[in-house]
Amino acid sequence: MNDQICWYCQSGVKDYFCVKCGRIQPIPACDDFFSYLGLERKLNLNAPKLERRFHTLSRLFHPDFFQRKSPEEQEVSLENSSVLNKAYRTLRDPISRLEYLIQLEKGDTGGIRAKAPPDLLEEVLELQEKLGEIRGLKQEGNLYLLENARGELRTELKSLENRLLKLEGRMIQLSGQWDDLPLPGTSRGGFVEGGPQDQEIRGGGEDAETRRRKGEILSEFRNILSHRTYIMNITEDIKKELS
Repeated sequence: MNDQICWYCQSGVKDYFCVKCGRIQPIPACDDFFSYLGLERKLNLNAPKLERRFHTLSRLFHPDFFQRKSPEEQEVSLENSSVLNKAYRTLRDPISRLEYLIQLEKGDTGGIRAKAPPDLLEEVLELQEKLGEIRGLKQEGNLYLLENARGELRTELKSLENRLLKLEGRMIQLSGQWDDLPLPGTSRGGFVEGGPQDQEIRGGGEDAETRRRKGEILSEFRNILSHRTYIMNITEDIKKELS
């Protein structure tokens, strides 16, 4: 944050406040959620550390502390608090954290669409037929056949839930591989607990092998998330019919 200057007196800025006039400063546009909270771009975050940094910044930015300040400072306080809350919610949840990391690394803001795993397509067609059959049996009131069909559906549901567990296990493996990569530092300027504002969290560049491996991991993550969403949607449909 050394390159940032105060919007009021054009002096230097440290820890989101002017070193001269003390006024609160807006979060630099270059700050992503990881660097904003003083964290490395890792997927296995230290949850207590994230909590502490969130509460530290919350106390610094809370609008209640700026009620007697200028309208400009009140506006900055509100905006900083809003970004902080969004950053915390995003990084606290493992799935949203992963989706955000993919967005940062790949520049993809369009989201990840649900897609059926290729080896599941035939099974999905059979499931759709079974769901249609159950809906018809409900309307007919044929309780005997309905219960038999539901039993088959419960078996399919268990199979899909096992698939989800395998996908989650693979995500855990890939997360460890990602965290082990020699990644460069996050953007400068994140609040570092107990340390200088402009601390480099990681240093150095990336070689060709690291870039290649990053691309492979991110691509597999995208496929896993896409398949996971699709399977979760199917399991929800099944649970509705079983309820």
